[in-house]
Amino acid sequence: RAWLGASRAMLVTSVVAESAVIATVGAAIGVGLAYAGLPALAAALPPAALPLGATLAIDVRVLAVAVAWTVAISLACGLVPAWFVTAPTARDGMRTAAVGSSDVVSAGSIGRLLVSVEVATAMLLLVMTAVLVRGVLALRAEPLQYSPEGVVAFGVTTSEQRYPTGVEALRFLDRAVGQLRALPGVEVAAVVAPASPRTHGRSPVVVSGASSDRPEQAGVRVASADYFPLFRIPFLRGRAFAREDERPGFPVAVVNEAFVRQFSSDREVLGRSVQLSGLRQPGGGPTAPFQIVGVFRDVPNDGQRPGHTEPEVVVPVGTAVMGRNWFLLTRASGPGAADVVRPVQRAIWAIDPEQAFRSVRSEDEALWAARYGWPTFRARLLGVFGLSALLLAGAGTYGILLYTTLRQRREIAVRLALGLAPDAIARFVLGRGLRPVLAGVLAGAVVAVAAGGLLRGMLDRVSPWDPVAFAVAGLAVLMVAIPACYPAARRAARIAPQSVLRGD
Repeated sequence: RAWLGASRAMLVTSVVAESAVIATVGAAIGVGLAYAGLPALAAALPPAALPLGATLAIDVRVLAVAVAWTVAISLACGLVPAWFVTAPTARDGMRTAAVGSSDVVSAGSIGRLLVSVEVATAMLLLVMTAVLVRGVLALRAEPLQYSPEGVVAFGVTTSEQRYPTGVEALRFLDRAVGQLRALPGVEVAAVVAPASPRTHGRSPVVVSGASSDRPEQAGVRVASADYFPLFRIPFLRGRAFAREDERPGFPVAVVNEAFVRQFSSDREVLGRSVQLSGLRQPGGGPTAPFQIVGVFRDVPNDGQRPGHTEPEVVVPVGTAVMGRNWFLLTRASGPGAADVVRPVQRAIWAIDPEQAFRSVRSEDEALWAARYGWPTFRARLLGVFGLSALLLAGAGTYGILLYTTLRQRREIAVRLALGLAPDAIARFVLGRGLRPVLAGVLAGAVVAVAAGGLLRGMLDRVSPWDPVAFAVAGLAVLMVAIPACYPAARRAARIAPQSVLRGD
């Protein structure tokens, strides 16, 4: 084109126009993929991740910014090389000779640098993905210490107008639990606050015989006697409280192992009393001290730190209240826990037609949302980014190596003519393609080590510098890079020296 008289502006304009077409098509495909992938993104979110009534949609302003950046970067990637290639010195070189080996070497160096950057990015994302996946697997493998299968929690708030005192509210709850126990398919029913063993309330506690009389914080729960059989939480010492303990009189309590470790230096708490100032008697006023009669197995109950257990005290439902928010729990004897929802609601409405349900949720769903949902979502989302970067790195490796190999056909033909075996040529090209890949793997691993601290808040059971994650990520990159280099190596080995040299 320069020989035919095209000006520099015309040459640059033609290249920019080509880049604009590619950018527009790519942006359109990206927007289509964004809209098509939105349902999958919404489905991957943990339950209750969005505020009530909120919908997931693509914001037009964000979309406009993303498209603008895509087009701008694509135009820059075409404009900058075009400006340098069409410089007067470059045009003079084009008039005198074909592109020489120095141009090929320069283009190859830039291409290898781009490949290394792509591979380093893919390596970084894959390491982070592997670390998160390992963390999720470790979290899923950790025993819960209780059984959530088949348990459904019905949240109810007792009305102050219909049940002015705690005694009347507890009378309603006792009737409701009795109705639930009689339902077909219900294995056991209980009333409790809070609902799940994974969480608890808080109360200042003072234990008799402790080294300090100053109140310390511990978890507290008010539950009926069937709470422990419902979740199948075993007792290690002493006894669980019975239904006879759910009446005012001589109050009893049970504690977990973490409570014993923190509040009893001699590891014996049975028979001691504990004062819970965070609870009130059903008729009003502070509760009397509770006598500890049993120790149950630790269940991880720290909602902020999965796998950790805080000291906890459980007292019978008839002896104390924590407010007006309660949960009615049922365990279905069959496989379908959802089948008991309607019968339970009808049973409650038969007692009080105006009683509303604050929430209805299975423990499995709540467990997924609170414990596994967000770690799994982060791993999936980062995995999509890592896989995309890996595919781009493979495509870049394939394109750059094939381009430089074809531009050096004459050099390869000379080597073959001088007696170099085709297999040696193939190994040479394969090694040249893998060198920037290995450099990118090393650079990505270094960046991943430096960025490991960013994952600390998302992990609990796996180190952000987990060597297995680094090994898996590096192996994944090589499994993509080697097939990407193979076509260029094969093509170089099949070059016919006579045809290439005769053509030159």
